[in-house]
Amino acid sequence: MSAHAKKRKVDAECRVFKKNWTAKYLFTEVGGKAVCLVCGEQIAVFKDYNLSGHYETKHAEKYKNLTDAERARTLNALLAKLQKQQGFFTKLHTSKDAATKTSFVISHKIAKHSKPFSEGEFVKECLVDSAALICPEKKEAFEQVPLSRRTVTRRIEDIAGNLELQLQHEVASFDFISLALDESCDVRDTAQLLVFVRGITPDFKITEELAAMRPMKGTTTGSDLFTEVNACMDTLGLKWDRLAGVTTDGCPNLTVNFIRARALNHRQFVALLEEHETEHSDIGYHTAVRWLSLDKVLKRVWDLKAEIQEFCEMKGKDIPELSDEDWIADFAFAVDVTALMNELNTKLQGKGLFVHEMHSLVKAFKRKMHNMCDLLDVSLHIHDRISSLRSMLDLAAVELPQNKIKKLGQELLVVGGLLEQFEKCVGQQREELRHLKELEESFKENVGGVQHMKDNVPAHMPKKRGPANGGEAAVKQDEAVQPAQQPVRKSNKSCIRSMDVITLPEFESIPQYMRGRVSYDQMNAAVQSINTAVTAKYKILHQSMKTLNNYTRKLHQRFKEQETKDTKGQNFVVEEDIRAFSKIKVDKRFQGILNMLRHCQRLREMRGGGLTRYMLL
Repeated sequence: MSAHAKKRKVDAECRVFKKNWTAKYLFTEVGGKAVCLVCGEQIAVFKDYNLSGHYETKHAEKYKNLTDAERARTLNALLAKLQKQQGFFTKLHTSKDAATKTSFVISHKIAKHSKPFSEGEFVKECLVDSAALICPEKKEAFEQVPLSRRTVTRRIEDIAGNLELQLQHEVASFDFISLALDESCDVRDTAQLLVFVRGITPDFKITEELAAMRPMKGTTTGSDLFTEVNACMDTLGLKWDRLAGVTTDGCPNLTVNFIRARALNHRQFVALLEEHETEHSDIGYHTAVRWLSLDKVLKRVWDLKAEIQEFCEMKGKDIPELSDEDWIADFAFAVDVTALMNELNTKLQGKGLFVHEMHSLVKAFKRKMHNMCDLLDVSLHIHDRISSLRSMLDLAAVELPQNKIKKLGQELLVVGGLLEQFEKCVGQQREELRHLKELEESFKENVGGVQHMKDNVPAHMPKKRGPANGGEAAVKQDEAVQPAQQPVRKSNKSCIRSMDVITLPEFESIPQYMRGRVSYDQMNAAVQSINTAVTAKYKILHQSMKTLNNYTRKLHQRFKEQETKDTKGQNFVVEEDIRAFSKIKVDKRFQGILNMLRHCQRLREMRGGGLTRYMLL
């Protein structure tokens, strides 16, 4: 019978520390153990026999003759001493964490403002000197902030790795993505390819971030650009079948004009502008922002056309276009159209725009251009008529024949009719503008309704994704037509398991004593947090070591150390993974939720090596 008897577990006895033991045996509870206030020895099991035995053996001889008042003063002094010791270690740990956090914040500022990494030592010197004057008692805390050049370098690498890891977590939830590519040269004439990614999630959350900056030290052909973009997508784990569009910028820069081509001409032109006291003090040289600054350059040339013509005449350079009224009219039209295109371009570059909003902007621009064409036709016709009248009025000094006077009257009637038509067209434009404003208000109301629905979508709702291009249906159809063909099997290595949400009947089947005050939404929020941690963890494990930075390599090594032979082919997380990759708080309530998930057969525990692994079923 004794051979098969189960061993008694101390934890299962649920013993509680009694308050009267503090005054009776000089013990207190610290971290679930009884600690002697005199010698500091710890006793794991809360038993009167154990505590009294320790006190009678080691301290009774010294404290048995104390009166009640003396014993109370001694007990308070021992308790105060213990609290002081605990507060010292807590304060030391808090000060160290604050110094490390300060080091990260300052390193982030240095990198954000493109300062040399050695600036950290200068910043620390300034902090220490300032603290010595403002708060001398805090000077030692500032001296503990690590800001050496090597430390700043490590901090920036860790921040960059964390940002890249956050971006990898974000892109995993994208349904569709678009890329924007820009290639330009740095100060060392090395071509740098900037890759921007924009993605949208199933709940219409839009993310726009710089995905990578890759140097192009060799050629910059289309094949080279595709190779670098493909490597960037592999690093982030993006799939080509989710790509909705690619935007590149290949238009040339504005060329150098006559005035800015030579330094002497430029200085003389600036002096001329100062002499005339014009609104503008210079003229643009060239632009690297293309359309956004082209409008400003053309507008500047239009404002200074008289000064430009005067300067060119002084230099003996004939520019007949500046004296041609038709060319000036075309140039003015080009300035206005470019300004409208610049306005449209600026609106389309705003963050968080949906497709229907961009479509409305483009459609309104097309309507505006169409109306301008109609107005231009009417204006040209009126201009021709007025020119004809002007030429006939120049003959006023000469006695006109009767037929000429009659023709002049007819022309006046035609001009009057055209002016009435012009006024009618302006009225129609005003009416259309009013309708457009009403349409804009309607769009705003619809966007507000969509935003309200987006903000009130339950967090536990499952988000099922169908095939982006009918790939799964095509595979099934091929299998039906060619049953002899072996299907291509994906490696289990790339398959990351996720936990299904808890249904309402499952939640109601959990016993009330186990549920406590945990709500249905809180439980499914915990499910989503665990799925996020599992996805982030195994996404790193499935990547090649060559593509990982220092931060993710450390995580990869830690994940490998957690695995055992019993976890082979399984997906699991530990509490440290949940803290690192999700925002949920791992506390007693979360432990209770884990118990309910085991009850619902969503996961199971596996202990060993000082770790508790939560295996997904």
